[in-house]
Amino acid sequence: MKNCVYVYVYPAGSGQLSGNEDMSILHGLIAYLPSAVLFAEVKKFKRRPRYLEFFVQVARKGLADGSADLVISWCTDAEQVLVK
Repeated sequence: MKNCVYVYVYPAGSGQLSGNEDMSILHGLIAYLPSAVLFAEVKKFKRRPRYLEFFVQVARKGLADGSADLVISWCTDAEQVLVK
């Protein structure tokens, strides 16, 4: 079996998301990017209705990767978004 390497190309070749893209783009990112990078991308969508859904998916991936301390700090940030 061959090893597969996945490369995700951001929209318009920008190298990052702006937060204005369609939310379905995040599904592809969640599957392939490391959780620390994902949180930075999902954070750009904090004013969108489905932010919490994607935050939970990234947090779950972070916990599965063994980044519990990092996920705890993300939860503080997400809590501040929800309070507003």
